[in-house]
Amino acid sequence: MVTQYRTVDEFLAAQPDERRDLVEALRALVREANPAAQEHIKWNSPSYVLDGVDQATISAQGRQGVRLVLHRGATAPENTDAASAFTADPHGLLTWHSDIRASLLVTDAAQLAAMRDAALGVVRAWLAPAGSRCAAPGPAGSR
Repeated sequence: MVTQYRTVDEFLAAQPDERRDLVEALRALVREANPAAQEHIKWNSPSYVLDGVDQATISAQGRQGVRLVLHRGATAPENTDAASAFTADPHGLLTWHSDIRASLLVTDAAQLAAMRDAALGVVRAWLAPAGSRCAAPGPAGSR
């Protein structure tokens, strides 16, 4: 039976130490990228809302590490066959799952430390106000 978390604190308490450390590091990254993002539990994970739309979720469910999933909420139309218009990932950190959903996989603290500045730039651009987001087609092979 899957535990349903009511708060971020409950979610964190259920994580093994190493995974909790990665989640905390990603939480800090999101807060730094956009302090206005409001944290809550959605999809049984810490999620971040801006302007009433969930735009980032931390997924600690995989075996490979912890993912920061960048998305445009549950109601935006999503095309899994289309490329994203997001261009603020010059280092190719994101794995694209659709035109409006990508993830940043973090396997350990050293990896996150090595890519922190680039990851902060990507998350900051993703969480920027809608009018200031990148809109040109993404680089080839970014999916």
